[in-house]
Amino acid sequence: MTQPAPSIESPLGWRIATVSMLLMAIAFGGPYITVVALKSIAAEFDWPRSVPSFASAATYFGAGIGGIAMGWFADRIGVHWIVLVGATMIGLGAIVASYAEGMAQLYFAHGVLFGLLGNATTFA
Repeated sequence: MTQPAPSIESPLGWRIATVSMLLMAIAFGGPYITVVALKSIAAEFDWPRSVPSFASAATYFGAGIGGIAMGWFADRIGVHWIVLVGATMIGLGAIVASYAEGMAQLYFAHGVLFGLLGNATTFA
């Protein structure tokens, strides 16, 4: 009778997987707030719906462009620091977007903070 092979799973591995899943859920769920509240945002600021819609699109353009740079940085300094910066930028982006009084602030929060410096890190 042979012994079964030892499992590669460990409690630490499960904790890392759980934290990673939660981080990804928050990172990718944050920009969808604008999509869900599209009508409300447009009505409150008396903007056409294209303004908050473009903010959402800017998030993914920024993430696509930033993902290349963040991947390069992650190779050099490690993913840990990149993800910490990204999590901070996603939180900062949410704060800036919630206090945005103009289109430029909304676009900056979504395109740069949520996308280029936030979600791009989770792609890395």
